[in-house]
Amino acid sequence: MLIDTGGQYASKQHKKHLSIAKYHTLPVLKQRGINKLNYLVLTHPHQDHIGELPFISSHIKIEKIIINSRGYPKETLKNIMSLCDKYNIQLLDVENVTNINFKDATIHFLNGYIYRSDDKNEYSIVTLIKYHNINILLMGDATKNNEKLLLKKYNLPKIDILKVGHHGSKTSSSESFIRKIQPTISLISSGKHNRYHLPNKEVIMLLKSIKSKIYNTQQSGQITIDLDKNFEIQQQAS
Repeated sequence: MLIDTGGQYASKQHKKHLSIAKYHTLPVLKQRGINKLNYLVLTHPHQDHIGELPFISSHIKIEKIIINSRGYPKETLKNIMSLCDKYNIQLLDVENVTNINFKDATIHFLNGYIYRSDDKNEYSIVTLIKYHNINILLMGDATKNNEKLLLKKYNLPKIDILKVGHHGSKTSSSESFIRKIQPTISLISSGKHNRYHLPNKEVIMLLKSIKSKIYNTQQSGQITIDLDKNFEIQQQAS
């Protein structure tokens, strides 16, 4: 399973946009001997999360794509449906997929969606992965409004690994939410010198206050966690 495709990024060295999928995602999959994706989850329709879908779908076999269709503009949804037809991919709506069971893991899609919102982030698919006794929570770009609803609807467990919402923005990671889930490790995906100055300092301070170990792709680059080796973490700065 792959969650989101990423988008292209600007390179000062090459003075053009480079493909994350071409230079990072696909090489990692190939290195791990993965030549097929059973599932690709697209958390929400922003380009930094789905922008590499055309490249990835043309270079690796994808069996199923999961989206929250309510959050998608008609043209974007039409383009995804066209890609699915072209590459014989089954398109599933997350509302019809509550859980996915693998041999050693269960994937839960948590419904904290804010319908009728103008903010596409509030349609983000939030994914809880249970691997043996390990809990991993992937927030997409879900906001504090989504977090409030999740706290109301679910008895969330203590989280071992948190993919921090919205790149560490102050629109996510409310104090009540973070103190409830108490993440042992917090991963933040944010680019160097990004125009939004992410991650937000208040979010970092909150995570530090609960003694969560923070890893930010700005400093760490590619982050790999081996769940079978007591959370052994490898960092590969670009």
